[in-house]
Amino acid sequence: MFNVFRLLDATETKFIVYKDCLATLFHHCRHCSSSCVLNWHVVGTFVTVTQYCESCDSTNRWNSQPIIKNIPAANLQLSAAVYFSGASFTKISRVLSTLFVASISSSTFYNHVRQYLQPTILSVWDNSQKEMMHLLTQRPGKIIIGGDMR
Repeated sequence: MFNVFRLLDATETKFIVYKDCLATLFHHCRHCSSSCVLNWHVVGTFVTVTQYCESCDSTNRWNSQPIIKNIPAANLQLSAAVYFSGASFTKISRVLSTLFVASISSSTFYNHVRQYLQPTILSVWDNSQKEMMHLLTQRPGKIIIGGDMR
């Protein structure tokens, strides 16, 4: 099973950045210092800025976050943070919308839950159970397993 979380450093610091502040970084060509044409492409929390200089014909592309298997990293991390914390996606989405912060849609959130988060939870649970059973079989003596049928 593909585990996207192993490919990410979830503890890396992230920032909320204003579009105008990013635009000042890309306004001038890094080769000739002329003004550039900027093209913005937004997918959830992900933004790509393509900078084109008409003077020297250079192009520069910048991504706001890594893309892993065609998935913007922070989009999936946002879904995981909401889901694993037990928060309500609707409330988190409302907060981000009120701040005018670009975010993922509810359908993207639920797709992430179905395709990545639930399978990851089940995989971790299954591995934990297998490890526990292996440890129990290595113990000397009899094993008595009891419970209340749950």
